[in-house]
Amino acid sequence: MTLRLPDKTADLAQKLIRLMASDQDGEVLSAVRKLAGVLGRAGKSFHDLADQVHAGVETVRPAEPTPSWYRPQQAWTPAETWGDDAEVDEEQEEELKPPVYAALKQYQRLAWLRLVLERQKLETADENATRSLVEKIDLPTTDRRMTGYLLNRQEERLFNRLVNRAWRVGLRV
Repeated sequence: MTLRLPDKTADLAQKLIRLMASDQDGEVLSAVRKLAGVLGRAGKSFHDLADQVHAGVETVRPAEPTPSWYRPQQAWTPAETWGDDAEVDEEQEEELKPPVYAALKQYQRLAWLRLVLERQKLETADENATRSLVEKIDLPTTDRRMTGYLLNRQEERLFNRLVNRAWRVGLRV
């Protein structure tokens, strides 16, 4: 369905729609009322305009947004980037260290554990322990409060060991 308007009416409607973005409330209200009149004289309504916007806009569900903590799956060393005799400052050195449990958010912890399960060959005991950690971290918030969500020290050490091992082979979340 196409909303058909005469050229002058379409141009005026376009200007009025843009005026609705004003930070002045009076201008916005005036533009809305004027647009209602313009559309009404053309035998149309805001409903027709909304239908046209919906029909004319390609609605695509975006992929999961790239998290800010994402790092490419490429392992590198300071020497590769800055040369063999390069000095690495503290901030750059921090980027070279694998993340630790305490510094990550829940979704980051889950992403690391799932990556380890998918990409690394684990001994059966480590694989079972990793799956157990995923189940414990992935509980809904209310269940986590009831079951003692925080990992114990042994579980944190296991998490850090798994992530460290994955980091050393170049895996990144």
